[in-house]
Amino acid sequence: MTYRSRIGTFVLIGVLGAWACHDTTSSQSEPLVLSASSCGISLREDSLRVVADSATVSVSGAGSWTATHGGGTWLTLTTSSGTGSGVVRWRRDATVLTTGFSYVDTITVTLQGAAGATASLVDSVTVRSPPAQFMAVPRAWRPGERDSVAAYILRTRAMDDFSDVAAQALAQEDSAVDVILNPAWHQPAGTSAAGVQLAPQFASGWGARGLDILLVFDSVPGGTVQRDSLMWKVVRWWNPADSTWKGWMIHDTAVVTFAYDSVNTVRFDSLGGHGGTGGGEARMASGTYWQANSGQYRITSNTGYGTFAQLTGGPYLGGDYAVGKFRGRLNLISMPRVLGSDAPDPSTFTFDFGNGSSQIPVWQIKCYFPPITPVSPYHACTGQAAAQIVAAAREHRLTAATLAGVTMPILNEVRPKARSGGRRMRR
Repeated sequence: MTYRSRIGTFVLIGVLGAWACHDTTSSQSEPLVLSASSCGISLREDSLRVVADSATVSVSGAGSWTATHGGGTWLTLTTSSGTGSGVVRWRRDATVLTTGFSYVDTITVTLQGAAGATASLVDSVTVRSPPAQFMAVPRAWRPGERDSVAAYILRTRAMDDFSDVAAQALAQEDSAVDVILNPAWHQPAGTSAAGVQLAPQFASGWGARGLDILLVFDSVPGGTVQRDSLMWKVVRWWNPADSTWKGWMIHDTAVVTFAYDSVNTVRFDSLGGHGGTGGGEARMASGTYWQANSGQYRITSNTGYGTFAQLTGGPYLGGDYAVGKFRGRLNLISMPRVLGSDAPDPSTFTFDFGNGSSQIPVWQIKCYFPPITPVSPYHACTGQAAAQIVAAAREHRLTAATLAGVTMPILNEVRPKARSGGRRMRR
């Protein structure tokens, strides 16, 4: 713990965070002076809390003053007025803030009466992500590795209905990706963090890819996607040592990137894939299924796509694809075991592919299903997978697993009942 009286800075380093106030440059001869021109705090998302702070108000004479602040809902003034010199106090409620962002508000103190002098202080809160258990690390392809990965995905159906895209898409990927245990994720030897059971995911070189899918099967007047057409961002992972073991996370969205969304597969499935985030993991060899029903998912960057090309085979035959890169995070995902007996229960993990150079390849697919006329320069998508998803959507029986292309029979035991009523307008 360090205190610097010269610049009025108080710093606490480590998991808890750091905060500081910096001295004002105003002259003490002015009618109204605050002791600091700015204050700020930085916290990790696993230590978010309410933090109080204050600044001295120096007034020439016995004039009264009032304090106000801007639109920050996370900031509350606890002392907002006084007579003569005193202290303005406030608190920051960081528990309502989102990781990965900085929040700024301005506190303004106004001297009452004819003088009407003002002084301002800028206050800020930054919420940081803690180190994840697992992270993606790009590296150069080894000789022949690109072809062997494509062959493995095709042979084992590692990405289910999307596996056929590998034959063309991997040729455009500029680097391989290893998913590793994050060396910055500190854990005492032989112990587990409180409340966390380590998931087997990624521990033995698991593979991972992203999908950015547009499947249009409704009217497209003026080129605008409408109603039940599907737009989703997906992260897929699989175990090279057991080709029947794979997982998926999917978010329904029309935007390129999105902030943290809460994971709730039951809700996602009940809405037929038209709201929120759902996911899971299944191991066909043992009949085990884990369903993701807590945690958060975000994509912070979705860029780097090359030229679109047409798929010449597979379940998305005729559609158009391009290869780019995802940055994001699967944060504190908890998957209770719903079927089977494989450990752990629940499966809990955090996978970060959004810090530094960390990223995963993403295959973007645009599929205009007949009789929809494709928007130029794209083509009609006539493959079997697209037809199955369209049929499921029209019958209101889409689930996160269906959208991910996972066709394991064990999932039939946990599918929700079909929704009643007609289709809804997509907004």
